[in-house]
Amino acid sequence: MARTLINFETQVNADDYKASVSEAIQAVQSDVDGNEADADAAIAAEAEAREAADTTEAAARVAGDEAEAAARAAAIAALQA
Repeated sequence: MARTLINFETQVNADDYKASVSEAIQAVQSDVDGNEADADAAIAAEAEAREAADTTEAAARVAGDEAEAAARAAAIAALQA
């Protein structure tokens, strides 16, 4: 986490103080923006991975159903022969 220090002497020029505070706020906001961008990227990557896994699972289920149907048809054909 970024750490921002504001240094000032006992007697502070109001304009200098205001500039220091504004700079510190901007530094924090920049850090927040970076964290939000990282979170958005992680959420998008997770959604993409989940979609890929769902597609793979659906294909595996179809393949399994087709294999079962073929085995069942072969067994029936063997019994009827």
